[in-house]
Amino acid sequence: MKKLILFLVICIVAKLSAQTPEVYISKEKVIVGEPFVLKYRIQLDHNDKIIIAKLGTLFPAERIASNSKMDGEKFMQIEILNSFDTLYLEKDGKHYWACEFQLVAWDTGLVVLNGLNYSINNSKSNFSSVFIESMLMKAEKGKTIEDIKEDFLAVNATPSRIKNLLKFHLWWIIPFCILIAFIVYKLTRKPKKEVPEAIKSLKEQTIDALNALSNSGLWQKGEIKQHFIELSFILRWYLSTRYEMNLLEKTTQETLLLLEAKKLPKELILNILQILNHSDMVKFAASSSNEEFIKEAFNDMMGIIIATSPKEEVDHE
Repeated sequence: MKKLILFLVICIVAKLSAQTPEVYISKEKVIVGEPFVLKYRIQLDHNDKIIIAKLGTLFPAERIASNSKMDGEKFMQIEILNSFDTLYLEKDGKHYWACEFQLVAWDTGLVVLNGLNYSINNSKSNFSSVFIESMLMKAEKGKTIEDIKEDFLAVNATPSRIKNLLKFHLWWIIPFCILIAFIVYKLTRKPKKEVPEAIKSLKEQTIDALNALSNSGLWQKGEIKQHFIELSFILRWYLSTRYEMNLLEKTTQETLLLLEAKKLPKELILNILQILNHSDMVKFAASSSNEEFIKEAFNDMMGIIIATSPKEEVDHE
């Protein structure tokens, strides 16, 4: 029994030692804006299944005071530039899982990179945390780091730093510049001046309607009734609009009374009544009209429109 327990303990210890997680950091002191690499590796058995916690664009980290043991504050300035993980087989036949993060710090301080959480066959654990120190520039022995001057006359940028910044941020810099240029274009572009269409006077609109009726040739096609229905409508619509009253649904006798109330000349009223009466006869009594009367009614309509149009509309013509 003791030998069995000892054997199980040895197996468990061997299993745990085989799955000891390893953590590597490319540098412990990093410069703000300069990428560095964090690697994880762990040995697996052939049938082991590993699941890693998913991260966003920031690596979980805390900044702590160098002279304090107090818990750190969240440090949201460690950006994940890119990452990948892989399973591979070493020459000695051992299976490994490895993951690599390319990170960059955008602020200074003593920073703890929290250990990445993972689970193997539903057994949860995490890698060890890593300490780094993020600085604005490399400190040279015997040389005092001076405050940054604020005149900005000369910038001695490190070529590799600029190259790295462009390499990893060009994907959003170009679209951002295009968006800004588009917004500036939209804001500064002068809108095209639209030439407003000339508004026709009531006289012009009515004459256009009469010409359209004449060009339709209804009376020449034998549709005399329809011709006079439209002629009567045009006349009633014109007078209703001109004198601000509704003649479209009035009888000829009611129209006479309303026109007399407007004190129109008697000769003009007679011309209007002649057209309306003849239109009624054609519509309701199936009367016919010869070509000469149709042309005469058309000319009378033109005379009525000209006689009742204000002086400014006549002068405009």
